[in-house]
Amino acid sequence: MERIKARFLHMDRDDQIEMVFQDLLDDLTLRADPKLPESEGNRREGGALVLVGESGAGKSLSLKRLVGRHPAFPGYMVPRSGCAAVYVRIPSFCTPKALGRITLRQLGLPIKGNPPSHIIWEMVYERIEKLKKVALHFDEMHNVTRYATDDEIDDIRNMIKTLVVSPTWPIILLISGLPEIVDLTQPITEIRRRCRPVEFRPLILPDGVSEIETAIEDLAKTANLIWNNPIHDALPARLIHAALYQIGTSIEVTQDAIRIALKAGSEGLTREHFAEAYTVRSGCLPSENPFVVPNWAEVDCTAVLGRRKVEGAEDDDHDEGSTRTGRSRKKQRGRR
Repeated sequence: MERIKARFLHMDRDDQIEMVFQDLLDDLTLRADPKLPESEGNRREGGALVLVGESGAGKSLSLKRLVGRHPAFPGYMVPRSGCAAVYVRIPSFCTPKALGRITLRQLGLPIKGNPPSHIIWEMVYERIEKLKKVALHFDEMHNVTRYATDDEIDDIRNMIKTLVVSPTWPIILLISGLPEIVDLTQPITEIRRRCRPVEFRPLILPDGVSEIETAIEDLAKTANLIWNNPIHDALPARLIHAALYQIGTSIEVTQDAIRIALKAGSEGLTREHFAEAYTVRSGCLPSENPFVVPNWAEVDCTAVLGRRKVEGAEDDDHDEGSTRTGRSRKKQRGRR
């Protein structure tokens, strides 16, 4: 299963984020004033790649692979590797202050005590410049923006601007999260012009069938399983619907089905394996399983144990550094 789980299926959308990322890197190496020699104070501003998509779209994995395979960032996500890129996963209910502490820890500088937020972020800026970091990935940014006050949103915007326009050491930001984070970067012109938004859109039927067919074939081949793709099964379309039209979730369900097939000693991958995988993931009855019923397109695949998922609810777990007290926290109106 290691090879199957590690298998990455390159798609057209990956070419798009690679192009944007490389353009940002190329710009960062240019001199602000071509008449002056290269120096830390003669660099162009950085920028931000803002990747949005629904849960299960595959945002995090695509960005991790993008940075991890880039020749400028060997050792990415390997502890104490000295890589010039840093990954920060934002936990649920995170505050800007907590995000600063988490970022410092990822930069190898955990702090004790309770300094104010602006001091923490000054330490972040100084640490990034001292270590000569080039790229910083904030993953799951909605976990900090969703419950932020207006003043905190302003602070986050100022943080983004400071990181990419530092006169001595500007960097590239990778910001990923749910589509709502576009509201963080788009309303303010000086932030918007420094951001490059990309959306991983949901699959649609029937256009998305060929991509998912290719994914199933590739993963089945990696597992040495036969998949005949019977037309009457409509398996790729059923899978897309079961995965709520998200590529990342479609691949996860396929991996689960392959695990079941391998454990059973099967030579082939069948719709029954997908049906069992979906049952394990959702706890559904056979009548609620899109891989079982003939009217699969009418099945509500947001239901778990027969209960429909609440709109806006997230699957993220609480993590260290998270300080929000609950989902009922209301936004406080502050300065504008």
